[in-house]
This record gives sequence, C-alpha cells and structure tokens, in this order.
Amino acid sequence: MKEARSQGKKAWIAYDTLFVDGKPVRDKECVGDELRVLSWNVHGLTALKRDSVDFINIVAKHDIIFLYETWTSDSSVVDIPGYKSFNFYRKF
Repeated sequence: MKEARSQGKKAWIAYDTLFVDGKPVRDKECVGDELRVLSWNVHGLTALKRDSVDFINIVAKHDIIFLYETWTSDSSVVDIPGYKSFNFYRKF
C-alpha cells in the first residue's frame, strides 16, 4: 500500500483485500495474509531519533505504525515518508 500511495495511486484495504486504483491486488512478497503492525512507546521521540537510519529501517518494515510518546504537543511533527499520520496530543 505504501508503494502504491507513493506513486500517487489511491490504495485502501477492504476487509482482507488490498485495492489499488479500484482493482484488487495481492502483494507478491507477502507469504500468506500478513499485515505488519508496529506498536512502540518511543520514550522521547526527538528529531535525532526520528531522523536516524535505524528508526527509519525499523518503521519501514511495517504497514501500520502506532508510536506512543506522552510528552508531545501540536508543535511536535512526525512526518514519515510513505505514511499518513494521525496525532492525538495530551491536554495539560
């Protein structure tokens, strides 16, 4: 899905089928029905951590990513190429 979206195509999942530009497709690299999900409490998502090669490599192996960090605000921007982000900031 990330690859299709990076090429400007519309892509979505409906139940267990991936659609790209309105046509159902199957990932050739996928061995079975796999969806890779990452849930990670990042303990301080600093720019240094966010921009590190290790961070990018870990994130890139997953389809859906949940990053948790308590001390962020609306000025904390997490923009990972190929992913759409949704932020829910803590209210003080």
